[in-house]
Amino acid sequence: MLYWVARTQGTNDARWDAGSHSTLPVFSFITKEDQFPLGGKLDDPFAIPKIKGFSIIGDRGMFKSLRDKEETDITDPKNPRVWRLLLEKDGRFYLFYNLPANAPKDQRPLVLALKEGQMLILSPEPTKP
Repeated sequence: MLYWVARTQGTNDARWDAGSHSTLPVFSFITKEDQFPLGGKLDDPFAIPKIKGFSIIGDRGMFKSLRDKEETDITDPKNPRVWRLLLEKDGRFYLFYNLPANAPKDQRPLVLALKEGQMLILSPEPTKP
C-alpha cells in the first residue's frame, strides 16, 4: 500500500514540476555559438543557429522539434514555454521545458542534457514520421 501511495505521489509531483506551476529553477545556457547547435544569438535573437560541423546519432526529429523552441516564451499565457533545470551533476545540466496545461496524463517532456559543446536529447519515445 505504501509503495502505491509513494508511486502515485511521485507521479503527481513530477506532473506538477513538468507544468507551468513548477518550483524548479528557470534555466539559461550561454555558450560560444560554434560549440552548441541550438539557441539564438544574444545580439540577434532572430538569427538561425549554425549547425554546420555538428554530427548526430539517433532521432533527428527530436533535434528538429527543438529548433525555434530554444528560448523561454511566456507571450501565450495558455501555453507558455519555460525551460527548467531538472538536475545539475558532474558538469552536465539536465533541463526540459514545461508541458502544456492540457497535456495527456501519459505525456512526458523531452530532457536535454548539456555539457559545453555537447548536447544529448532524451525522450520517452521517438518522434513521429
